[in-house]
Amino acid sequence: MINHNKPSISSQSIKDLTFCLKTKNLTTSKYVKKFENYFCKKYYKCGYSAVVSSGTSALFLAIKALKNKKKNSRVLVPTYACSALLNAIYLAECEPVISDIDTQTLTLNSYKKFKNIDIIILVNIFGSNPNIKQIKKNYPKSKIILDSCHSTGMKIKNNSDNFLSDIIIHSFYATKIITCGHGGLVWSKNKNYINFCKDFINFDLRKNYKTRFNFLISDFQVSLLFDQLKNIEKIRKFRNNIFLKYKKSANKNVKIFSSYNLTTDIVYRSVLIFNTISEKLSFKRKLLKNNIETIIPVENFELLHNYKKLNKKNFKVAENISKKTLSLPLHLSLKKNEINKICKLIKNFK
Repeated sequence: MINHNKPSISSQSIKDLTFCLKTKNLTTSKYVKKFENYFCKKYYKCGYSAVVSSGTSALFLAIKALKNKKKNSRVLVPTYACSALLNAIYLAECEPVISDIDTQTLTLNSYKKFKNIDIIILVNIFGSNPNIKQIKKNYPKSKIILDSCHSTGMKIKNNSDNFLSDIIIHSFYATKIITCGHGGLVWSKNKNYINFCKDFINFDLRKNYKTRFNFLISDFQVSLLFDQLKNIEKIRKFRNNIFLKYKKSANKNVKIFSSYNLTTDIVYRSVLIFNTISEKLSFKRKLLKNNIETIIPVENFELLHNYKKLNKKNFKVAENISKKTLSLPLHLSLKKNEINKICKLIKNFK
């Protein structure tokens, strides 16, 4: 079976893990602090970060940091996203405002305006980029969280639009671009936001009691991340090259989601968009017969507005897209003959 996703842990990462285990530091210690510094210097070349237990906990902490002490903050989110967004919003005691998506980028519709928005969560869906400049123009007083769980590894330049965000979060879950099984990270140029996050998760042996929680991560988990981040540009090129091969194989009967700038972006999901639901299901069955695993990236029932039982008529783009997409295998363990096999099946699809 050609797996849809398969984590790739290098021999160097295994050595790092082994060395870490020999130190017997199994909790949060110097490896976590070292990676926080390394991530800022290697990836963003500035700012501050806090490594936490998951991408969801990173998102929750980001919302808590930005809402400050305000109650019932209104948080704008795209419907075409993971349910973790809703979970984090509610846990942070905020009110979600759900929007349809843009037809091209599949991210938040940047031209539709809502009133009284305190925080906006923008998602790098499949590795694509939302129109942060337009969002900032529409909501100059709102705080912005960029959910980069799908785009760890994109090239960050000094003038990157990403820096228009107040906080950026990342995920190191097993299916993500770099992984340690479970894990997440909160990054910001504003040290106060990161200090808030670190205070919130540092729950034990504190003289001043207030509600905190254990979102800590262990040293041995984080030890797996150093070599992956060191080789992130190689990872980016490898993933993007597979995407380009799939793209060249697409024909008039099926198109591939291509809202990427491949000079800087990293492709997280290689997603086919079909004309009809029956065509999608037919191709999915064909791939399965050839021992190729695929997934539907965001199921229709998973759309955030459907969880909230909102009127589907207000979410026409997401409703349509969610029913016609299929995600192809895309990971570092794919072999040349496997990629060619998938390309041939795409090319011959009628």
